[in-house]
Amino acid sequence: MDRYPSLADYAAAKARIFHGDGVMLLNAEDPQVMAMQDPKRRTRYFGLGPPQGEADYGIVQRGGEAGLARGERALLPCSEVPLPGRHNLANTLAAMAAWRKRWRVPFDAMLVPSVITKACAIVPNRWPSAMACAGSTIPRAPM
Repeated sequence: MDRYPSLADYAAAKARIFHGDGVMLLNAEDPQVMAMQDPKRRTRYFGLGPPQGEADYGIVQRGGEAGLARGERALLPCSEVPLPGRHNLANTLAAMAAWRKRWRVPFDAMLVPSVITKACAIVPNRWPSAMACAGSTIPRAPM
């Protein structure tokens, strides 16, 4: 974010990411990103709360432990995500959604700690116009 002179410039870069006709993957907890939703486009959501629908990603409580989930499907306990911080839980959910949508990567393959670490590092660089990390980790958007 340090390459943007202001929060408004940062938001404008996010908005440019959404030009096109692919599936929009939105951070459900960011009101500014949610305002960019296009009702004519298919949309999926991720966030630190429970998933909004069966195709969305979030965090659920099961047996007293928080875990990553897609819809009702438990994927991985948060304690097993190898990157520290709640923001990295959101980044991991966004990366999982992007990898699942774009490359049809099976969930079991994504749940390996080294894959999670790479997913959060690679997605912004591999997809310059990706919607994948538009709510948390912003790829370079055309200026």
